[in-house]
Amino acid sequence: MSPGLRSRLAGTDVRWRFEVRRGDPITELARAATDHDASWVAIGRSARRRFPCGSRTPVSERLVHECDRPVLVVPPDA
Repeated sequence: MSPGLRSRLAGTDVRWRFEVRRGDPITELARAATDHDASWVAIGRSARRRFPCGSRTPVSERLVHECDRPVLVVPPDA
């Protein structure tokens, strides 16, 4: 996590956590949301399209469809 992002989050009421997991990004993001009883998940959308694990769908789009929590997709310019 960049120091700039860490300092911006430090002055807010937003509860956040940085952790590293291995495996399918969608499975691990959804599992982390459940493990931490998250109310919702925020994920940044890349300016370039990414297709992990042979998928033809970007991570953010797959997470919106497969996660059992609300997902906020943040555009790259935000």
